[in-house]
Amino acid sequence: MIGEPQSTTGRRIVAFSNRPAALGLITDWVARNGHRPLLVVTTPGPSTRRSTTYRDVVALSPPGLDVFVTTRVRRAIPLIAALAPDLIVSASFPYRIPPEIVAIPRHGAINVHPAPLPAYRGPNMARAIYDGAATFGVTVHRTAEDYDTGGILAQEVRPMPAQPSTESVFALLKECAAAALDAGAARAFADEAGESQDEALATYAAPFTDAERWLRWAEPAAVLNRQALALTLMGLDARATIEGGPYAVTALRPVPDAPPDVAPGTVVRRANGTFILRVGDGLVEIEASPAADG
Repeated sequence: MIGEPQSTTGRRIVAFSNRPAALGLITDWVARNGHRPLLVVTTPGPSTRRSTTYRDVVALSPPGLDVFVTTRVRRAIPLIAALAPDLIVSASFPYRIPPEIVAIPRHGAINVHPAPLPAYRGPNMARAIYDGAATFGVTVHRTAEDYDTGGILAQEVRPMPAQPSTESVFALLKECAAAALDAGAARAFADEAGESQDEALATYAAPFTDAERWLRWAEPAAVLNRQALALTLMGLDARATIEGGPYAVTALRPVPDAPPDVAPGTVVRRANGTFILRVGDGLVEIEASPAADG
């Protein structure tokens, strides 16, 4: 990679992503800075983490922009080499990008990670919400051989909303990603390596287990709200026991009304798939239906 001075606009960009929202962060940055998108590489992912969201990436890609779908990332090497990009930018891509590909662009490859690295490395962007972390962040870092371990080029961190929602989380994600990508890409174009991550501070954002999908009505409403939200953000229904049976919970909201003196888990009101339930410190309103798989 050659680091001679150049304009920071009009660069040739290849994107790697298999989620439309993540790809949108990249395409917004490309458009905002006058760069030229060359190619999107997407995938259904490995057999252990199959996803259909790559289809939405294909459907939502602008007309005229080539999209390469593969589960063998190295098959993209000749295509990317022929395009001679300036930079690869990845976001929510479930495979390691091999060194042979990272070496092709003039300025290498960077990744947009939805967490303040080295905390919450890994595939679960909603783990920090589920855990009740105090902050939310986005890190732009150099692509390294191991996931989310490369030198940090930029990082934006904000306080986690007291009562997070899908809307507030995605607004934060978009705000942080825009600032981090602008700053991080500028350093990438200057061929900076970024700051090394402190391994002593590293944590892992593991996928949710089956046990973590089950809500426990003795928990406070705020805890249940963030757990249900985190599961929803990862495309999962929360599970809960309601009146003795298993239900799939698709939405949950705290209710400010004073709760009656009944045990947690008691249904206070119900109508058309919506329930008001007593929880540890109050009431929640949920949308739920009987779980098909029990």
